[in-house]
Amino acid sequence: MKLNILVYGKNNEIIETLKRIINKNKNWHALCFNNQRDLKNHIKVNSIDILLYSSNIGKIETEEIENWITNNFPSVKQIHHYGGGGGLLNSEIQCAILGIDTIKKPALNCTL
Repeated sequence: MKLNILVYGKNNEIIETLKRIINKNKNWHALCFNNQRDLKNHIKVNSIDILLYSSNIGKIETEEIENWITNNFPSVKQIHHYGGGGGLLNSEIQCAILGIDTIKKPALNCTL
């Protein structure tokens, strides 16, 4: 059984690259979306395992999707991918499969 992974982002070149990397694994299948309406419609009628957030998504939109997924599809694992190459991407997906929490959002600690 293939792991179904949705890639969501606003930079088509990057999401297509992520799709290519993901689909190199014979047990994974990736589909890409660049608008929220199509993403949500797909999730409503298809079984997915992972939602991978890519680049150029605003904070408000990201939080809206995160909350919608968490409330309506709690079994879907959510990964925030900030780049770093295929090896890191594969590790992030493997961690999600194993239930290991990855860094979801960057944090900034500042002392003044």
